Amino acid sequence: MDEIEKLRATLELGEKSEYTIRDYIWIAEKMNSFIKRKISKWTEADVTKFLFHMKKEWKVKSRTLSKYRTCMISIIKLLGGRIDNTLIPQIKVKGEAEIFTFEREEINKMLKKMTPAKTARISSKRRSWRMKRACILALTYACALRAGEVADLLRSDLNLKKRFLRVRAKKSDTVHKIPIIDELVLKLLRRYLEGAKLKPDEPLFPHDRSNTPYLARAISGRIFVDLTEPIKVEERTFHSFRHSRATHLIEDGMKLNQVQKLLRHKSIKSTEIYDHATAEGLRGIFEEMNIPEKTMKVWNGVRDD
Repeated sequence: MDEIEKLRATLELGEKSEYTIRDYIWIAEKMNSFIKRKISKWTEADVTKFLFHMKKEWKVKSRTLSKYRTCMISIIKLLGGRIDNTLIPQIKVKGEAEIFTFEREEINKMLKKMTPAKTARISSKRRSWRMKRACILALTYACALRAGEVADLLRSDLNLKKRFLRVRAKKSDTVHKIPIIDELVLKLLRRYLEGAKLKPDEPLFPHDRSNTPYLARAISGRIFVDLTEPIKVEERTFHSFRHSRATHLIEDGMKLNQVQKLLRHKSIKSTEIYDHATAEGLRGIFEEMNIPEKTMKVWNGVRDD
């Protein structure tokens, strides 16, 4: 049994989630290709060197780099290696995580670009390719999905008659039912399914060249590139669709605890970052409209001592 197989077996016996196993195996494979030596023999210097490589060559951000550091240390220990955490530099994560979102008009532009007209003169293969991506975008935004959740969806998880999507929790056996309230999303899904003809136990969005599910990193990588072709992406990622839905709902007046339910957050603190983001946006509107100066008429002459 090689180290990758041993790692997978150890994680499965430890009842780790499918997502954790997938991430650990991916990191382990990258470690294998970076230094041609058994992972269990890696030293603190090897880990430091690989982290530096990821930062400089892969442009990995500090928050993600910190997670990779923890992941690599765990992998080495799980494979029987000995490593001193204190000899590996800590990754400084500055401030709160920034929230990068899409404007509503941008999402609309992406959807229009991907959704083929019924009269469009394109091949059935190209039509299917575009409809699949249009539905991935529409469903991801409407239900605030993560890339891993999109990758794991089965045809049986989508109930168009009762208008809900079943999503399995990442680190537990909990199943969430998310209502689909947008009529356009339902229409797009019906069009897609008419052509796809999927069986209940098949992936809702199978790979273009096979009937296997996409990996989460393919959803957040290649698929994301396809979807965002009409706009400038800048610092946004696939996860920004989820950020955007939450931010837009709060802007529209939905309460934080209600958005928390949609996002499947265990703690309200995780949802509060969107309240901060919308507050910053509101601050910009105030400044643009010169509100502070106009409000001075109310406070003018009031003593503040």
